[in-house]
Amino acid sequence: MEHIIIANEFSGTDRGRKVLKEVMAYFKNKQEKFTVWKTEYSGHATELTKKAVDAGYKTLFIIGGDGTFNQVINGLDLEDSKDISLALIPAGSGNDFVRNTNLKGSTHQILDYIFNSEPKLVDCCSVNGSKFLNMCGFGLDVELAIRQTRIKKFFKGPFSYIFSLLITLFNIRFYNISYSIDSGETISEKAFLIAMGNGTAYGGGIPITPFAKINDGLLDVCVVRKIPYLSIPRLLLKLLKGTLIEEKKYVNYYKCKSIKIDSDSRLPLNLDGELVLGMPCEFEIIPNAVRIYI
Repeated sequence: MEHIIIANEFSGTDRGRKVLKEVMAYFKNKQEKFTVWKTEYSGHATELTKKAVDAGYKTLFIIGGDGTFNQVINGLDLEDSKDISLALIPAGSGNDFVRNTNLKGSTHQILDYIFNSEPKLVDCCSVNGSKFLNMCGFGLDVELAIRQTRIKKFFKGPFSYIFSLLITLFNIRFYNISYSIDSGETISEKAFLIAMGNGTAYGGGIPITPFAKINDGLLDVCVVRKIPYLSIPRLLLKLLKGTLIEEKKYVNYYKCKSIKIDSDSRLPLNLDGELVLGMPCEFEIIPNAVRIYI
């Protein structure tokens, strides 16, 4: 059986190229046949995923970060792809989705785990026609993502997030939002940020939705309301530690199946590191949507 590898060589400040070499060496050592398709531009992974499925491949090996995985998910027709499995090999700057899995250690160790395990069904989320595996943010998160896109060329992992955060703090904004959980009452307030998580973390390990599970059929939502400027440093430290949700005075935390959100801001949404058109939007969890080696 021939394997297909979809690789983003430029993921994680070119870490993808190094990981691809390691994967190819592993396959050659095991005398496994393989073909490599390399992404060449934004959105290319979505096109290559569709091409791989049409070609009859049943297991897709994906090298990249959360943004690449997001593109792959959006290349799958979830209704017609029940027999497709994804083998995710992290090579990004944040690698936040795989924090919810057993895909840890070196590339060799991750491949050993994949070849000796079975894929499991994992939830997926939809928003305005797009899908995401890990996290969607609005507000502070988007402003950070825009800055981090530039800064992560020089800083890797959580350092790029923290440096972007420090810059953003000099330009704090609060957003007028309204939202409805599971078609319930509409809540209106000023917010610092709002995050919808299938996974637990974003920004290279920042646990914004620490109680989320990728296979519980629920979407975790964290709304951080307007907070006093003097309290921001203390609350950001709690955010980094994963204890922000203890601040009931400023934080609402929900587990739900859907949420509708609107805002007078046209700031885009941050879907697993990919910026897309923003408000208004409707999020919905899709239980047991895709098979992934976790």
